[in-house]
Amino acid sequence: EKAMTTDAAKSAQQRPWLTWLKGIAILLALAVLIWEGRLFFAEIDFAEACLLLAAIPREMLVINALLGHVTISLVALYDFVWFRHNPSHLTTWQIFATAWIASAINNIACMGGLGGAMARAIFYSRAGLSENEVVRLNVMLFPSFFSGLGALMWFNLVGARYVEELRGSYPGIYLVIFIFALYLLVYLISEAIPFIRLRALLIKWGFVGSLRLKLSMVAVSAFNWLGICAFMWFIGIQFNPGLGILPVILFFTLATCIGVVSPMPAGLGFFDIFMMAGLQIAGMTGEESVSAVLMFRVFFHVLPFVTALLLMAATARPRKQ
Repeated sequence: EKAMTTDAAKSAQQRPWLTWLKGIAILLALAVLIWEGRLFFAEIDFAEACLLLAAIPREMLVINALLGHVTISLVALYDFVWFRHNPSHLTTWQIFATAWIASAINNIACMGGLGGAMARAIFYSRAGLSENEVVRLNVMLFPSFFSGLGALMWFNLVGARYVEELRGSYPGIYLVIFIFALYLLVYLISEAIPFIRLRALLIKWGFVGSLRLKLSMVAVSAFNWLGICAFMWFIGIQFNPGLGILPVILFFTLATCIGVVSPMPAGLGFFDIFMMAGLQIAGMTGEESVSAVLMFRVFFHVLPFVTALLLMAATARPRKQ
């Protein structure tokens, strides 16, 4: 852990221009976010949105909290698939707990998935995996998380009718779809990339694996993202029972892709505005969409993150004693 921190500090000192570039990108993103948000929220009655949230029964809030934690559990399937192809001494609980905590942390820290990768590196190292094993796992899992989004982008082409309604406000939407759809193909044929240096790097860190393993990861990733979409839809129908699940899948995956490419942690702001706009196209009012996305953020991001911190504290206490 100390080595990881030291390396990061050295990298920052050696490349100060990169820090400046990131800062400029964040400032530009904030400017765009403020401009878009000002236009979007101008017609939202926040008092009505608060009333909609207050009207949700307490038992439904408990169910939402439980389902949010269960939905995050789906991310452990990546780890189980990996260890099925690469057996280790780790117990099922160690794998599940590490994957769950890493996912909950990544939902808040994000950093394009690096937050979860760092958490996995720390906890798997403590569990006894070698540095090489941890690196190989992260190098395989990190690009695998987005492979399911690439698969679902092909589905979004079928729902072009909904996409057309967004193109006026977001002219680059088809570019996002194309990039992530292409990403799936690159992910599957990465070991056949002719560029020698890139291929050598992939082989060195273990990303070049069997096609069967990669297809398994794509299936797990698609299932994982569909599970998250289903949770978003379940929250949405609490405000609008007529909400269809197919447009939710389409808009959620698109909003996630936009959040991934944005420089903001967890796609904060970019995901939310795009998702709210999509939910309105799907038939929700502005106030209903705001309430649904806010509730999703609380039960899928905030509460599991708090649970992850408590679990980390609980596992750290015996070590100190």
